[in-house]
Amino acid sequence: MRNRCFLVMGILSITSALGAAERTVVLEIFADTHVDLCISAAKGAETLASEHPGKILVVEYHIGDPFFNLDGEYRMVFYQAIVQGYPVAVFDGTDTVCGGVPSGSMYPQYSSKFNTRKDIQSTLEITLENNPNLYSAGGTLTATVKNTGSQQISGKVFFTVTESNIPYTWQDLTTLDHVERIMLPDGFGKAFSLPAGQTTVISESYQLDPAWFHYTNNPNNIEYGCFIQKDAGSGPLKEILQSAVISGSGDISEENPPVFCMDIPTFIMECGFVTISLDKPSKVKLNIYDACGRYAKTIHDGYLPQGKHHLSLVTHSLSKGIFFVVAEVDQELQKAKLTRLK
Repeated sequence: MRNRCFLVMGILSITSALGAAERTVVLEIFADTHVDLCISAAKGAETLASEHPGKILVVEYHIGDPFFNLDGEYRMVFYQAIVQGYPVAVFDGTDTVCGGVPSGSMYPQYSSKFNTRKDIQSTLEITLENNPNLYSAGGTLTATVKNTGSQQISGKVFFTVTESNIPYTWQDLTTLDHVERIMLPDGFGKAFSLPAGQTTVISESYQLDPAWFHYTNNPNNIEYGCFIQKDAGSGPLKEILQSAVISGSGDISEENPPVFCMDIPTFIMECGFVTISLDKPSKVKLNIYDACGRYAKTIHDGYLPQGKHHLSLVTHSLSKGIFFVVAEVDQELQKAKLTRLK
């Protein structure tokens, strides 16, 4: 099970003193929960990711099980000469491990491949930033890419949204991790070209879909990634030049603790309470927005003293569906999902 941290905005930048960038390795795994050998692949990937946080982007495509989606199938077609069964692991688009073990983990095999790739520096630097939409379950991923080399680089750019800690019983596993939920713009990627010494900025909007199979509805379980892959290569193997990965949220440090806490019911029929805990007297603005980000209702707008406050939440004027409660206290924002049942 993954332990993840919270930040409203996550940023990762990787550079080296020599002008080349340290490599963040991409591990793509093609798996099917109906195939028992895939369990050893899932275990190996999770151990590797836990040992090297921020240094490896793991994307697990599920083929033929309830977590399947078209983006995963597109990637399988891309590697079709390699993916003849499950599991198959592809490291940076160039090195593969096919198959699994009936018991235990594929960690030893995966660790060896990872260590080989991580020591190969890249001429690309990627800074990945997540800007969530405070009024809906989505946001924008922005990658700032710099070519530090002496030649133009061309290929495809991909953004990934993966989810971990998904409750799912699979023999001795109770959760699934790194499950690919969506790729942006899609599993085919977007054309990319960058002259030597130049920098470019690429953005894609995303939406976290509550209809995803076993979706946890917890941003702390989400990871966002970006990688750039060559167009040219030997057969289906085309090198991934660089990547970046950030968590859906990040640390709230002890030096900069939150100024307030908010607790709301997950589901509501008509009436309930929003609990706000303040560490000092503050101006509190509490609004409700619909799933499209449109203003729906104000719960509170004014000063409150230090301490815990239970604010009445009356939803008679709201229709059935998903809403977001957004609290603003001393320029700090927090958002929580609310579902009205009738």
